[in-house]
Amino acid sequence: QHDVNVEEEQKSVFENSTQDSEVLCVAWSPKQNSLLASAATDNFLRVWEVGYRDTKLLQCLPHGSEIVSVSWSPCGNFIASAGGMSICVWEKSDGKKMHEFTFSSGFVSSVAWSPKSLYIATSLTNCSVKIWNAETGAVHWENSAFLEDSSPVWSKRCSVIDWAPDGKLLACGLGPKLVVLDHLNKNVCLKWEIPEFVVSLSWSHNGKRIAFGTGDGTVQIRSMHSGEPNLVLYGHSAAVTCLCWSTDQKCIYSGSHDLSAQQWDIERYPKFKLLYPGHKGAVDCVAWSPDGKQIISGSVDGTLRLWDALDGSLCAVLPGHSGRVHGVAWSRDSVNVASASFDRSVRIWNVRNGQQTGFYLHGLSVVCVDWSPDNRYILSSSSDKAVKVFEINTCDSFIYNWEHIVHSAVWLTAERFVCASALFIKVLDFKSEVTFCAPLLHASPVVCVAWSSGTGLLASIFKDGTIRLWEPTIDSLVLKRELTSRQHAIEKIAWSSNGMQIATASAQNMSLNVWELRDEPDDNVQICVENIGSVTCVAWSPTSLQLVSGLADGSIHLWVPSRRTTAVFNSGIDPPRTGFADTDEQNSCWGTLWSVPFLSAPSLHGAVSWEFMKSPTTAAVLLLRQANQISMDFIKELRVVQ
Repeated sequence: QHDVNVEEEQKSVFENSTQDSEVLCVAWSPKQNSLLASAATDNFLRVWEVGYRDTKLLQCLPHGSEIVSVSWSPCGNFIASAGGMSICVWEKSDGKKMHEFTFSSGFVSSVAWSPKSLYIATSLTNCSVKIWNAETGAVHWENSAFLEDSSPVWSKRCSVIDWAPDGKLLACGLGPKLVVLDHLNKNVCLKWEIPEFVVSLSWSHNGKRIAFGTGDGTVQIRSMHSGEPNLVLYGHSAAVTCLCWSTDQKCIYSGSHDLSAQQWDIERYPKFKLLYPGHKGAVDCVAWSPDGKQIISGSVDGTLRLWDALDGSLCAVLPGHSGRVHGVAWSRDSVNVASASFDRSVRIWNVRNGQQTGFYLHGLSVVCVDWSPDNRYILSSSSDKAVKVFEINTCDSFIYNWEHIVHSAVWLTAERFVCASALFIKVLDFKSEVTFCAPLLHASPVVCVAWSSGTGLLASIFKDGTIRLWEPTIDSLVLKRELTSRQHAIEKIAWSSNGMQIATASAQNMSLNVWELRDEPDDNVQICVENIGSVTCVAWSPTSLQLVSGLADGSIHLWVPSRRTTAVFNSGIDPPRTGFADTDEQNSCWGTLWSVPFLSAPSLHGAVSWEFMKSPTTAAVLLLRQANQISMDFIKELRVVQ
């Protein structure tokens, strides 16, 4: 019809033609799983019938300019192609052009059909949005309110759009803004300022949440209901170009310019479960009993409160301190608790009867406390620059004076402990009194340290958000890994019992961060829950499946963060055959997903395009490659997950 030989065209695409063009976008038909639309830099829109043994080119339609976005109508009868300064609407059956919409200014970045095929929405590089009536071709609504906000820098970025499932709202990523429009009432519902430019968007299937990818490699989730925490997922190192929700809304799939695709279990990690109100002041410290049955919290109000970890009920209130309680620690048998307070005292409590069984003093405020692994000693540090080791049975104490205030001290073994000030990290054998220091070589002060008996690593946090992991040897601390956090001003850190996760708390950023450690340092991922209040402390359960945090408002939150599983496929490397699974087999998040190696380096327009087939139980992923090649070998290797 357009002077293109279908057989020759099919051969050129699937058998390594010398065409100097790149595939920019693809879209599956919502009604026929075998129909695929693709667009390339040669200005043609192609419709394919994709089979497991052969693939046929059905239509080759000239758009007239480079196509950057393709969208099927929900009824499956029409295709919209967008590129340059125009949008074309085509009939699927015979390739007839139904409409052509043109623009006087700005280039088209994205096109999307409304769920009922009534409207076509477009976004332009000048940060304007235009909605057309798909039947009449008339303009339904044009919103240019954000033109004045677009600087020359942002106007060069692509803007993206996505319809809500009910068709009433339209989400628009316009440079560094995420805007939600009510096109029926023709007003702006929500407007969020984003630090980075938005490059991909996707609504959840129930219309309650919006996921978007940014240019700095983060995936963020915003709730349409105010008050719910925002979720920020760190794992990509380059722009997240495409997003898709799973049909059960528990997972998000993302593709990035860093040549990786990831699966995020966002429904189960982290999930807020219980709220423990009760303290009359900020919660400064929290700790989980080693048997996992109880949680102890200390507050500015001078009290300790003992909670049932299963149902959140208050078991006991332990008064006695006259100043804020800044540190708590359990004995290894879960019978006793030690507390450190600004009233200069360290107190020991029997949690079974609620009675105080021990007491000793420092010269000034006590800032931290820890129980030795053999239950014989209590370690504490004070603002008077002294560190004390108190022997419980004999009431003897060993005092170590330092040149700086030790604000964090933890036991490594039954005989060695580590002390951290703003300027040093020192390990001391309190019997032989042999000490050695970590080579910090870091301009930012140390905030706190935490020990993982599971991995034998010591974690230290610096004020700039850097986390360093150290391995203690006989006479030194060896730096094993360094993590760069996206959040600064981190105050507390906690290891999970299995040593695979690190949680950090930030009161200033009002966020809770969880790191998942991988064998390869580049594979580490960071998850951030934001806007949940000033998080002052954090602790893991003994099973590593739950997380408790204390807030400045006096409340305690319990999270159920069954591990956030991630599948990372890197360029040129076969993907892993199995994934991480929860300890409870019935709650396993995923196993093997795809066995598809990535192809050659991506073009500027995108590395990966994820599209769900509309069947509720099947999904497919299509990778884009330079030189307009969709390999037949790849099509055969593409495996559909039932």
